[in-house]
Amino acid sequence: MSEPLVEWDVVREEGALEQYLILLTQLSFDSCVTILGQYVSASGAPLTKEIHYPALRATIQKHGTLGVQMRLRATAKAAPRLVRLREIDLDAIVEVVEDGLVSTDDLLRAQLEPPFALGTTTPLWRAMVVNGRSVVFAICHCVADGHSGPALLSALLSASTTPTQPVRKGITAGSLLLQMPTSCLLSKP
Repeated sequence: MSEPLVEWDVVREEGALEQYLILLTQLSFDSCVTILGQYVSASGAPLTKEIHYPALRATIQKHGTLGVQMRLRATAKAAPRLVRLREIDLDAIVEVVEDGLVSTDDLLRAQLEPPFALGTTTPLWRAMVVNGRSVVFAICHCVADGHSGPALLSALLSASTTPTQPVRKGITAGSLLLQMPTSCLLSKP
């Protein structure tokens, strides 16, 4: 991250297990939680950016781990730290795909294979919306576990079917930058 850290940027230092998972990620032995869910609206409307992005905003504000990135060690003895991102460019991490022939295995594999970049300005998760009906969600294992995947996907799909504030005027859904809240804390490992 190029900007200097301010006090609220640092969420916490990582524990021993998280440091192990971070090391695996740095060595390109990525470990991520991946889950696929089906979106069904009462009206039958497909999942679009105009629905999905406000739902992501609500989910990110509810689940603090969706708004963090890893600040890597400054020295060999320093523990990596979770830092809160100041904003999230959803277009950088959400992919919308129209492909009627794609299989569930291919969708999950597409999210499992690419590594998560540490020390960047993108969060440690990504999502793919397929044919307006399926959502594939992947989150780095150093900030989430197998129980987190279903909980996060459930929150996202629930927010997608709940009326939310529309995308602000002057900002298109395709270029939405989310400003991150500064008060969301995470518990110690």
